[in-house]
Amino acid sequence: MASLWRIAIVMDDERQRRRFGAPLGPSARVHELSGGDELRTLAAARAIDIVIAGVLNRNDEFLALALRELNRTAPELVMVGVFEPSRPSLDEAADLAREIPAMGFACRPSSRFEHLIRPRPPGGPAPTFTPALVDCIGRLPLFGAARDFALLQALHPSLAYGIPEQARELGVSRRNLERWFQGPDTCSAGCFQSVCAAGEAAYLRLVRGTAEREIASVVEILTREGLANPIGVSRRSVARSGPAWRS
Repeated sequence: MASLWRIAIVMDDERQRRRFGAPLGPSARVHELSGGDELRTLAAARAIDIVIAGVLNRNDEFLALALRELNRTAPELVMVGVFEPSRPSLDEAADLAREIPAMGFACRPSSRFEHLIRPRPPGGPAPTFTPALVDCIGRLPLFGAARDFALLQALHPSLAYGIPEQARELGVSRRNLERWFQGPDTCSAGCFQSVCAAGEAAYLRLVRGTAEREIASVVEILTREGLANPIGVSRRSVARSGPAWRS
């Protein structure tokens, strides 16, 4: 990471700060902040380029308000929200996604997280398909664990984690999660995960012009060795997904 990247990390959990700070590298200039007031001060001084913020902060219940303000007053800032697989965190992240389309989200350090924290010119298309996915989920007949799972897919579209692992993160069994998806108008949990990842891939390819290898990294289509697998990003399937985002 370039030494010119000045990054503010606003999290109330020291363990999470270490987890998400590790991928930044020793050359990044990192400011660990306790809340929104310090964040506003640094942003006003043009002293930061990137903000990595936990969407829920027990030390500052108004942090989300500060992020919304910065979206208006400092649109050049790259903002990434870190959420947890719990209902309050998922709901807060979904609200931020609707109000700050330029904000990306991640629930764990990953190649997706590293993609989202890269500086990018302001005013361009959103870095992720998440706002549209969140909007779609709000219109679906999903409740309970199914809605939580769906928001998890929308906020962090990825094929790296299977259904059993994600069910455990949400505190339910795979069987119970699958039962929440049973119904004539609802697809399976696995199909839902694939649709969200395909939507993200199509958006990155057709709207942002992202290379297939990078798309594979963002949606975490990986080989057994853990490397990005561009073969998994089919040109044909991405092209067929085009009308979905256009409509």
